Amino acid sequence: MNSIEEFEKLLKNYEIRSVSQKEEVQTLLEIAGFPDWENVYSNILAFFLDTDNEHGFDNLMLRSLMSAYYKAEDKNQDELVNFMQERTEEVEREVYTEKGKRIDIVIKTGSFIIGIENKIKSKLYNDLDEYRKKLIDDADGRKIIAIILSLKKIDKEIDKKGFVSIEYNDLLQELKRLNGDYINTSNPQYQYLLSDFINHANKFYRSDDMKLKKDEEEFLSLWKENKLKIDNIIKRAEGLENKLENKAEIYEQEMRSLLDESKMKEFYKIWNYKKRTIVFDLASGETIDGCGICFESKLKPVGIEYRLGKRRGIATKSFVGKFLSGDYKYEVEESGWVKLTQSHDPFTEEGWNESIAFSMSILKLIYDYDAKNRKNNN
Repeated sequence: MNSIEEFEKLLKNYEIRSVSQKEEVQTLLEIAGFPDWENVYSNILAFFLDTDNEHGFDNLMLRSLMSAYYKAEDKNQDELVNFMQERTEEVEREVYTEKGKRIDIVIKTGSFIIGIENKIKSKLYNDLDEYRKKLIDDADGRKIIAIILSLKKIDKEIDKKGFVSIEYNDLLQELKRLNGDYINTSNPQYQYLLSDFINHANKFYRSDDMKLKKDEEEFLSLWKENKLKIDNIIKRAEGLENKLENKAEIYEQEMRSLLDESKMKEFYKIWNYKKRTIVFDLASGETIDGCGICFESKLKPVGIEYRLGKRRGIATKSFVGKFLSGDYKYEVEESGWVKLTQSHDPFTEEGWNESIAFSMSILKLIYDYDAKNRKNNN
């Protein structure tokens, strides 16, 4: 099997693996543009923590949080049974301390006061002593529970300040485990919203853990299996890139020579952008009919591509439409540049000659339009 056949087999194998990958569906928080906003997370948590809200999940979130708490503390799970009957009396957001600091969420039940500092991406620099003092002041005989809820366990000695670190993943696991107990009483609309939040937080937890996505794992596996072949492909591709750079130099020389022999000699300034794109700017630096037009021929392995853009003045599309006839098809890119749909093969003599002729024809159209415009103005 020759190297080309090996490349084709490798690409086919990669395509099969890629097609088999199912893209993850975007969550509502991703669609809304708040994938990692702590305030948004805290608002959602506070809503589901309140047992009187219309979600119908009763104390699912509270019970799940406390289950994760007792596991993190490695405490006797028998005490957790008490939470089966607990209901929230008050759930507050952004509770101010005496020094003006703010605790993300404070929950009061008949027996407990729970303070939660929610951390998604930001570091823990909070005054935990001040937070603890606020909880003590507001406890009114309730048992105090102080929690740092974060994507990763906090290694700082927060236990000395009376706080317990809980990972989001632990909370999510408890939510999934206990969710079935509430499915018959919960509001179907909020069943979807809670499920979406769990999926989102779980996705974000995985990404923070720096784990590879499934498609990345597949690619890594493919790369390990075919490293020599892939290195060979890269080497061959670099060789093509070098050839194109050499061809771009020749292309520039030929176009410069043709323009020098034409009446357009002083009209254009030619330069090579990033070694593979020959750019033709107006030498005067002025505009034509309000547009500072430029033309470029870009040499790529798949063909030579052509674009028209503006340096200044009116939009390229409105100007190009004035001089390009129906023989020239084009499309407008998001950037405002106009991409001509014609393309020519830089590695064949026929394609090369057609490309040179095509570029000259575009340059002549611009020149002739300018000359006609100047004549009419005179």
